[in-house]
Amino acid sequence: MGMDSRSRIEKELEQLVAEISILEQTAESIRQRLSLAEASYSEHRQTCDTLNALKNEKPNIEALVSIGSGSYIKCTIIDVENVLLNMGGNVYVEKKVDDAIKIIEERANNILKFRDNLQQQLVNVIAKLEEARRRLAELSRSMEGGRTA
Repeated sequence: MGMDSRSRIEKELEQLVAEISILEQTAESIRQRLSLAEASYSEHRQTCDTLNALKNEKPNIEALVSIGSGSYIKCTIIDVENVLLNMGGNVYVEKKVDDAIKIIEERANNILKFRDNLQQQLVNVIAKLEEARRRLAELSRSMEGGRTA
């Protein structure tokens, strides 16, 4: 193998190592975003389940409300027909329970679409990563064998 060929292969090896590193970081970032999307979807589903259960209750029912860190307070729910719904930007709107459920379900469906998009991105990144690793192994073998790829 001539010096020009060896130099070209070494340069390509360096580029592949950098590309693999970036692809691995990208895949990890997508995995983290997928995890957050799954958690958000679960939270939305749980909210819908809770609202569906509450709408059939009579007012003035006792409940335990999580205040974080595994701590709860007892309270009385006086209005089971209306929900304050965050519309973004810390703007809250009072909605009837069924309307709130529809909005939350729509948000949950949007999260599923986002999750599906992320999963496809991850599949694409992993395919590129596998191809880059295959090429890296191929070039490494050619360097060891003294022949060009």
